[in-house]
Amino acid sequence: MDALDELEQMHEMARSDFRKIASAGTTDQAGLWAKLHSSLKLHEQIEEQFVYDPVSQDLAGNQQLEQFHEQHEMEASQANQLMDQLGNLEPTDSQWLSTLLELQTMMERHMEEEEGQFWPLIRQTWDPDKLQSAGRSVAASKAAGQVGAAGAQIMGKAEQAIKGD
Repeated sequence: MDALDELEQMHEMARSDFRKIASAGTTDQAGLWAKLHSSLKLHEQIEEQFVYDPVSQDLAGNQQLEQFHEQHEMEASQANQLMDQLGNLEPTDSQWLSTLLELQTMMERHMEEEEGQFWPLIRQTWDPDKLQSAGRSVAASKAAGQVGAAGAQIMGKAEQAIKGD
C-alpha cells in the first residue's frame, strides 16, 4: 500500500474507534480512549515524518500547500487541547463525552479535508514509487505503534477499574 492508503486506513480505524467509545460503558470508554489517543498521536507523528515534511520540501512555495499546512497546524493544536481536556476528566464526568464528541467532529472534518483536498495534491506531485516507499515506512511505524496503543488500552481500562467506575 502507498503512504496515503496507509494513512487512510488509520483514519478509518479512528472513525470506528470514536463510534465504539461513544457507545461503550465508562469502564470500557477509558481503555478505548487510551488506545485511540495513542493512535491519534502516532498518526500525527507518522504523517508529519513520512509524508507532510517531505511533501513540504518537494512543494516549497506552493500556496495551496502552505495554506493547508497552516490550517493543519491550527487544527492539530485544537485537537491536542481537547485531548488534554479529556485526560483531565473521568469518563463518568458529564463533560467527558461531550468533549469526546467535539473532538470526534473536529477530527472527522479534518480527515475529510485531508483525503479530499490535500492528498490529491500529493498524488499529483509524488510518483507511485515515492508513494510506495513512504508507504513502507508508514506501515512499519504504524505496526510498531499499534503495540503501544494496545498497551495503553489495557492500562486505561485497568485504571478505571481500580477507581471503581
